[in-house]
Amino acid sequence: MISAFILSQILIAIAFVFDLSSFQFRNRKRILICFAIAASLISAHFFLLGENTAGSVVALSAVRFIVSIFTTDKRVLWLFIILILAAGLFTFDGIEDVLSVSAMLLSTFSAFSVDDKKLRLFMMCGTILMITHNILIFTPAAIILEVFFLGSNLVAFYRFYSKEQIENES
Repeated sequence: MISAFILSQILIAIAFVFDLSSFQFRNRKRILICFAIAASLISAHFFLLGENTAGSVVALSAVRFIVSIFTTDKRVLWLFIILILAAGLFTFDGIEDVLSVSAMLLSTFSAFSVDDKKLRLFMMCGTILMITHNILIFTPAAIILEVFFLGSNLVAFYRFYSKEQIENES
């Protein structure tokens, strides 16, 4: 029989595909659909590891990504901020939970940003926090996923923005 840890790492491997592909799109809706699928898998991964705060706030982020496809209304953003904070307070059991909650708060601002450049910048900051979180709870596949996610985001950021600036200056 497969252990919860091995199953959690398999879920991360599947989420990996969606996370890496997400930042290769410039279309906000496609980015958010990929995020929603990946977040659902990542949430299940955290629950399998007994990380209830991370599982809860990442599950909320999956819902948030879907909702933010249809609206960037700031009232909805603040609803998700409150829900993430409440989930974090209700399930808190260690310092690593502060990292996952903070990462999801940044991700929430990202999801409701109409500007894909700001979306990417908020996500980079949140990803750094999640890498730290995943190191603390030791989930190797999630560490790798987040490192590659950050790398994919950086590559896309360069492709879409630094490259544009260089071409505009020429």
